[in-house]
Amino acid sequence: MGGLDFVVVAFDGEFTGGCTKLNWMHGLGAAFVDVRTRQVVERFETFIRPQPGRVWDADTQEWARNANPAYYARYEAAMLDAATPDADAAGRAFCAWLDAGCARHAARGKMALLSDTNGSDFSWLETILPPPRCGKYLFGPRMTQTIGATSYYLGLAGVLPGDGINNSIAEKMALRKYGFSERPDDSKHNDGVEGLRALPDELRAQAHTHSPLDDAVHAGLLYAFVCHQAAAAASA
Repeated sequence: MGGLDFVVVAFDGEFTGGCTKLNWMHGLGAAFVDVRTRQVVERFETFIRPQPGRVWDADTQEWARNANPAYYARYEAAMLDAATPDADAAGRAFCAWLDAGCARHAARGKMALLSDTNGSDFSWLETILPPPRCGKYLFGPRMTQTIGATSYYLGLAGVLPGDGINNSIAEKMALRKYGFSERPDDSKHNDGVEGLRALPDELRAQAHTHSPLDDAVHAGLLYAFVCHQAAAAASA
């Protein structure tokens, strides 16, 4: 398992829309995940006060209200709280958390920054990290690499990004390659493939809820699990 002896920093954002100049990342969650042990060892979460002029996309706002009503209620309360940080304060807090975590886990080597999907979360993260920290964390020297989980899953599944496969399908195909499914009893979800096994308890307990901390933890644990499956298959 030597090839699995590293730590990833999985992160996830929630946004008011898809345009980095018009909309906003209103929440950020992150977690240090030990790939070897498949354990979460550090967690971070913050809401972010928007810059003046940033707006909600109406369809995105309606989706957010319905996707996770409890999280959306927390977001609304945070926007009324004077203590909620602006982008500069949130970015500096995130960097301080990264610094402390990297120091605690320095014996494991440099960290890898992980997101799923690839482009969106990295682009949004860069909008709140204060220079020069955005370069330091996105491109080194603190981080050994950045990992787009979607690309990794596509590679395992033998599919090119240009084939029109989105992130959820890439994840599903990578799991299926090793005989697993997030919904093993749902024939439609599994495209008629039978005999797929359920994911382990730690992944079923940590669902993708559209709360950024939940989703960062889920992304990191799922990535670690798939890495283990790939390593076991390679050594078989």
